[in-house]
Amino acid sequence: MALPKSGKVKVIFHNTDGAIGKHPIFAQLNGESIRIPRNQEVEIDVKWLRGVFDIATKEEYDTGPDGRGIAVARTVLRYPYQVISADEESGGKAKQTQGAGE
Repeated sequence: MALPKSGKVKVIFHNTDGAIGKHPIFAQLNGESIRIPRNQEVEIDVKWLRGVFDIATKEEYDTGPDGRGIAVARTVLRYPYQVISADEESGGKAKQTQGAGE
C-alpha cells in the first residue's frame, strides 16, 4: 500500500533501543513542530511521514553469529512506525501497513 499524497494517517510509532527510544518523539518540519507518544495510535498529516520520518534513517551492522566476520550494513528507520489507516483528502482509504510508506 502506498501512502496517500495528502491527508491524515493513523500510525503507531514503536519503541527503539535504549532509554531515549522509549521517550516521545519531537519533530519539526517547515516551522511546525509535533510531539508524538510511542506505542499509541495517533493521527498525523502524511506530510510528517514523507518529510521527516521516512527519510530519518540510520545504519545498523550485522556480523556473523559469533560476532565475527565482515559487518554488513543495512539501513533502517530511526523511528519505526506502523500505519493503521490512511485517508486521502479525496476520500480514498487504505488499511494496515508497516514501515516506511512504499
